[in-house]
Amino acid sequence: MFRRQYVTQQYGQTIVMFAIVVPVLLGMLGLAFDVGNIYYVQRGRLQNTADAAVLAGAYGLPDEKMAESIAQKYIEMNPVNGTPKVAYQYSADNSKMTITLQLNVTAYFMRIFGDGFENRDITVTATAGAAGANLPAYAMFSGDTTQGNAGIVMEQNGTGIMNDGGKMVSGMLIYGDIHSNNNLNHMGRFLTVHGKSVEAAGSIVRDENNENFDTTCKEGAGIITLADCSAAIEAAAASQNQIYTGSKAYAGKDLPESPVYIKGKDNTVTINGTDFKTNAVVMADGNIIINAAGKPQADKQAFFYSKTGDINLDYASYNEIDVNVVLYAPKGTIRLNSRNPGSVISINGSIMGQLIYLSGKGSFQIRYVAVKNSLANKKVVILTSD
Repeated sequence: MFRRQYVTQQYGQTIVMFAIVVPVLLGMLGLAFDVGNIYYVQRGRLQNTADAAVLAGAYGLPDEKMAESIAQKYIEMNPVNGTPKVAYQYSADNSKMTITLQLNVTAYFMRIFGDGFENRDITVTATAGAAGANLPAYAMFSGDTTQGNAGIVMEQNGTGIMNDGGKMVSGMLIYGDIHSNNNLNHMGRFLTVHGKSVEAAGSIVRDENNENFDTTCKEGAGIITLADCSAAIEAAAASQNQIYTGSKAYAGKDLPESPVYIKGKDNTVTINGTDFKTNAVVMADGNIIINAAGKPQADKQAFFYSKTGDINLDYASYNEIDVNVVLYAPKGTIRLNSRNPGSVISINGSIMGQLIYLSGKGSFQIRYVAVKNSLANKKVVILTSD
């Protein structure tokens, strides 16, 4: 009898303990799940979105409107569970950008404990800023490493006259440095170079009787890799609704200030005129054809970037023409052709491609000028992320 009462009492106590402990255990499991989901999974995703957005947005600086447009596009491209609140801050000189994202996250299990446990706000910040130039500082640069190739070929035979500090010269006049990841061949008319170095990873074929260098020549130079600056340009173009999927033609004077991206390797971009009035950025998957004509604004420079195709610049007149441009084709060939004797193409910018060919009956002057549009020539890094 006593034993039966004892067992019954124990059984009753067990039920009571079970009734007390199970909710506690479930609450602890729910707390662990919600804490892991909110503060690790959701917060991690939100931090990744902030990092991607600020890293892309900072390319648009110092233009705050452009930076925010790019950042917003990246936030949309990296969705989280909900719509975060976004706040932007900038350094005094607009060289750094900070993004703060706040997201209200729903608790799955903790809501059983009442209204105060249903939602939690998580907040993350990220700061990015410029860390130097993204592109090498060369008047001419060839990235080709195919054995036996001449990365840069200069075979112009121009008689156009150029003023080199009071001395009249013809052929090719370069103010700046030259680099080839392969060989460099000079087979044309007189070549004058004012810079720090003419260098090639392979050999340099020279005609010293037709050259005037005030710089050193170096064979066996190191290999330099051209940067891929397409992601920021594509995001900026998308933020301004400037992405197209067919061949396009533009008048040089009408190029927009906002970046343009023409997708599709089979699509061609044609630029008629080099009288640029903006620091335009035009990127294409395919070929870019530039018909030089007109006079650009002195402080404006266009940046043409073919991701996988070639860039051809052609000049048909007999006169001298200034072209404020940077030509960038890291996987293609850049060709400059001056059709008529007596003509001069003066490039104020740089030429960077896998291969470079300069030919024709006219003369060439290339004066290195860094890319003016920071979207194309800025290296950006994450400074803080928390």
